[in-house]
Amino acid sequence: MKHAKFTFEGTCKQRGFSLFELLLVIIIISLLIYLGYDKYSPQMANAAEKMIEYQASTFSRAVSTINAQSKIDNKGYVEYGGDKNSRIYVNEFGWPANTNRTMSPKYYNQTPEECKQLWDMIFKNAPSSAIGYIDQKNKPDFKISSINARICRYELVRKQEGTYFFDYDLSTGNIVVSHP
Repeated sequence: MKHAKFTFEGTCKQRGFSLFELLLVIIIISLLIYLGYDKYSPQMANAAEKMIEYQASTFSRAVSTINAQSKIDNKGYVEYGGDKNSRIYVNEFGWPANTNRTMSPKYYNQTPEECKQLWDMIFKNAPSSAIGYIDQKNKPDFKISSINARICRYELVRKQEGTYFFDYDLSTGNIVVSHP
């Protein structure tokens, strides 16, 4: 019995992309990037605004809750989060002032350190923050300052056009958001 041998000798040749195909792919990818950027760009522009509004809203709810609790308890502090070691001391109007009982809770002598204490206590998982000089290498999310010793300012530190921040007025409890 003889075995037959089958061989395939096709005319298929392996070849690369033609210049036309390569240019067509590059044009399609460029078009997709351009269309995607048009959708993505406005979203990024609104991100800083939305972030500062979200942080201000969360801060405002916490401040209002602490104020209400201080009036109910009729004490100079509130045990925040149910923890006896997490006290927030309130000023004479019942608004949160600091977390250190050795510091004065008066509304007219607020320091940046006290503003940072509030930030860190109110946000249990607080966005990173710093007082004063901002190191460009280890840049935090927020810069904290005190204005006229009566207002805490929480400013978003990101590379963007304009300044995004919110102010907490210790005499009224008002939160004012500012962005371009």
